[in-house]
Amino acid sequence: MNNTLQDACSVNVGGAYVKKVIAIMDNSPVIVWRKRPPPAGTSSIFAENTWTTIANTPKPHLYWDIGDIKDAVLATNEVLTMQIYGFNHDTLANGNIAPLTLGTRDLMADRLRMNNIETPDGGWPDFDAFGVLQNEIFQLLPQDLQQLILPARKIYNVGNDLHSVDCKLFQLSHTEAHSGASSSSPSGQGATYPIFTDNPSRMKRTSNGDGEPFWWYTRSRHSNGRSMMIFLANGSRDASGMTSRGGVCFGFCMGNM
Repeated sequence: MNNTLQDACSVNVGGAYVKKVIAIMDNSPVIVWRKRPPPAGTSSIFAENTWTTIANTPKPHLYWDIGDIKDAVLATNEVLTMQIYGFNHDTLANGNIAPLTLGTRDLMADRLRMNNIETPDGGWPDFDAFGVLQNEIFQLLPQDLQQLILPARKIYNVGNDLHSVDCKLFQLSHTEAHSGASSSSPSGQGATYPIFTDNPSRMKRTSNGDGEPFWWYTRSRHSNGRSMMIFLANGSRDASGMTSRGGVCFGFCMGNM
């Protein structure tokens, strides 16, 4: 085996500085692309950083990748693995673009009803699950993380009409997790996060991945007015009544602007 470093140079690709390393592996050239090192005091391994460091690091897309993970220990000692869903994807309540969007890799241990009655008026902010997310679940997050979450402006539907609400935590819309159109709920409820590419990428397990694959709610109402859009245990899109207990998947925004 003949392994030698032949050449190395720094290049700029789309505004993100990377290093191209050309090596000889078994007499064949190999090109490796690496993101440039993060600022001093910041690790290129996402999980090794504190939430404060993550929030204060400008242009996080230069140093970390979609799918990078970091655990959050809740006040109940439940562990939730958070995952990078996207960079520069969401609009914040103040109109700026959020540098970083994260969400749960899997589902919480407990399951949640979307609402206590089956066919309420209104849309997602009027349902019980919205209040549980903004209050009970938010308060379970680590204190330092709570202080760093940036309120996002999220689109939801009432029938075929679209509305917006500002919130700290959010359930995904059906369009944020699936790029394909659906006749069951209107489009325009947010662009698809790059983390979601196919059904396996939408599959989530209970108890932070230690439990069984399970279905989870989105914030999108079905056009029939009686149910919500969901993603099944196999990652495909479907619908469920509002009083069923579904898996809890949520996202949030943070970053240095």
